[in-house]
Amino acid sequence: MRKQQTLIWMVIAMATVALQAIEAPSAQATAGDHDYIGKLQVQRNTLLIKESNLSRDYNELNRDLTDLLKRNDRSLDGVIDDINRKINTKYNDLRQVRLDLRDVESRMI
Repeated sequence: MRKQQTLIWMVIAMATVALQAIEAPSAQATAGDHDYIGKLQVQRNTLLIKESNLSRDYNELNRDLTDLLKRNDRSLDGVIDDINRKINTKYNDLRQVRLDLRDVESRMI
């Protein structure tokens, strides 16, 4: 009878240790997940601000270009070309930021 009680206690002790070993990594993974999601949210917010700024700049450049084209002045061709280059650069930057944003948002799911 004494041996059976000892055996039962040993089984209970081993089961308890095994359960603690199983639970410990999941608790760490949860904390790591929160850190990871937090970093993704910071990255997402940064990209949203960058997207907003690039979009505003892109729109302003397009308005400037429209105004210059309405003047129909050949002496402004160099300025118009410069604004066109800036518009293309802003567009490419905006496109890349939107792709990065989509990537970050897909990792948050």
